[in-house]
Amino acid sequence: MKRILWDQVRQLKHDKRILWEAQQISIITIYSPCEIQSKRILWDQVRQLKHSLSRDLWCICGDFNSIRDLAERFGICQRGLGTKDIKEFNDWIDDLELVEAPWLGRNFTWFRPNGTSRSKLDRFLLSPKWHDRWSASTQSTLPRNFSNHCPVMLRSSSVNWGLKPFRILDCWLSDKSFKETVINCWTSNQQPGWGGYVLKEKIKRLKQRLKTWNREQFGDTLRRVKMIEEELNKLEEDTSQRQLTTQEKLKLKQLQEALRSAAQAHESLLRQKAKVKWIKQGDCNSRYFHMMLNANRRNNNMKGVMVNGTWCHDPSKVKEEVRAFFSKRFQESDYYRPRLDGICFQKINQHQNDMLTAPFQEEEIKQATWE
Repeated sequence: MKRILWDQVRQLKHDKRILWEAQQISIITIYSPCEIQSKRILWDQVRQLKHSLSRDLWCICGDFNSIRDLAERFGICQRGLGTKDIKEFNDWIDDLELVEAPWLGRNFTWFRPNGTSRSKLDRFLLSPKWHDRWSASTQSTLPRNFSNHCPVMLRSSSVNWGLKPFRILDCWLSDKSFKETVINCWTSNQQPGWGGYVLKEKIKRLKQRLKTWNREQFGDTLRRVKMIEEELNKLEEDTSQRQLTTQEKLKLKQLQEALRSAAQAHESLLRQKAKVKWIKQGDCNSRYFHMMLNANRRNNNMKGVMVNGTWCHDPSKVKEEVRAFFSKRFQESDYYRPRLDGICFQKINQHQNDMLTAPFQEEEIKQATWE
């Protein structure tokens, strides 16, 4: 088993350089033994190989003959359900800094022929940089035939689910031009109509104005940081052999302040997207926030729905199925309302109606307040 693994890895390393979108990726295929001692040897070999190569895009896939949770095995197991083996497997995955791609389809990938047990033994494990590059990566189980294992397919396809909701970013609030933009947009046009309609139209106009402001003035936070860094480094290189002039000193100070402000805005954006606080919004750990951001994207991403026993991932069909589900959910099954036909209610006369709708008099207010 060890020799087969190393032969496969050596062949992959030297002969199987795969170019995908001009990116070199490293793939290791696994066929793990059943005994835990042999598994440890295999895990250690994979660990050594991954640490010896300075590559970012890793995919380790195949039959690991191990489960990550007790829920991934059902039925009779001849080797027992040891939590220690599960912990060792999960620790190995964490040590390699790998993440399992989200699953679609069946819950199990291996089935005993007599139907007494089933397990999830096959999977794709991806590096964080892989998820950064192809964040929509998912793995799905396909129908099996004579084999005890189901084929598992890894795919990465960005699906357009339509317009995204508008959100205010925390980093906008620290920008001086943000408040001015909001005030100018809110007070520039006076919309006629009743209060609720005026408020709706003002918010609608403000949303479009902030989108334009973010695109044309505020810009990409990371790109702003890099642009300021380049300009700052260029200034320092140009003046490395002489003293700075008064104007250059002023420009240097402005660039340093701009860099600090842009870096804080980018860190704030990462915190908000990751929806976590790092030491009470203190020092930035960008790699940690990127990993949390990708994890939230994987968890919140809707891959599809099951429609009449068939998996569907077409956006238009998924939207229609979701709409139909909630429409039925909030629809009354028994539409019955009691009627009050034939019942005569007492009515007030015109004089009483005038008294109820008349403006309050000053004497009435004094009497109600002081007496």
